[in-house]
Amino acid sequence: MIRIIVILLLILLILQYYVINGTIVAAFRCKDGIVVGSDGINVNKKGGSYINSRSSDRMIEICDGCIICSVDVEGNSLFSLLCNDIQKEIRKNLFFRSNRYNNKPKSLPAHSIAKLARQLIHDKYHKAHVIVAGWDNTYNTESKKSNNNDDDNKCKIIYSVHEILPGGSMIEGDYIVSGSGSESAVSLIQEVFSQENDQDYSANNVKQSKYILYPISIAINKVMNILQKVRNNHLTCGGRIQILSLKYDESLQNFDIKRI
Repeated sequence: MIRIIVILLLILLILQYYVINGTIVAAFRCKDGIVVGSDGINVNKKGGSYINSRSSDRMIEICDGCIICSVDVEGNSLFSLLCNDIQKEIRKNLFFRSNRYNNKPKSLPAHSIAKLARQLIHDKYHKAHVIVAGWDNTYNTESKKSNNNDDDNKCKIIYSVHEILPGGSMIEGDYIVSGSGSESAVSLIQEVFSQENDQDYSANNVKQSKYILYPISIAINKVMNILQKVRNNHLTCGGRIQILSLKYDESLQNFDIKRI
């Protein structure tokens, strides 16, 4: 009996000493760009100890106009290796496209980079879990109808968000939220970024919620408030909230990325 009590006490001590590692990472598609955010350093709120790396190490610009985020806080070394391989594949693709189409594209769209990440995670980095968010080029249907030959008028920039799960499955949406604190964030996100659309009905004539595409200037504060609430109420999230915003700057003719 005494031996059992001693074993139980040792287990309790071990559980208090070690931390259940967790995090929250979220990416949102906006009218004019992308907003991604994460909690900062993983914190043991009972003991006050800090572990793992800062969120800035887990959210990087993988290519011009595209951000990749690591969801797994314990996989920073794996994430770094994955990013290096993705960048190698990006360079190969850009070189191939420049030779084939006689131009020099600066970057790949987010859906192409997400496919590269998915293939690498499926083949090599099986435990990696990432979010890819950035620009995509699509043809403007109005320009097609007008038969305008000006390529600049044919295309418009839109943005997309993708999640690549461990093993290589991929999900696309207007927003992606993942990590141990994601369940707490879903209801907050739906409350802030959804509205009732009277024109949209399901088969049972039930109103469907519609995602609101806010401008970046408005979305940043809303994302910050959501992440702060999750961080303050979830045991495994902590540290300073970090936000990245990405949008195309017409005056610079390039993508502008800001860290907040």
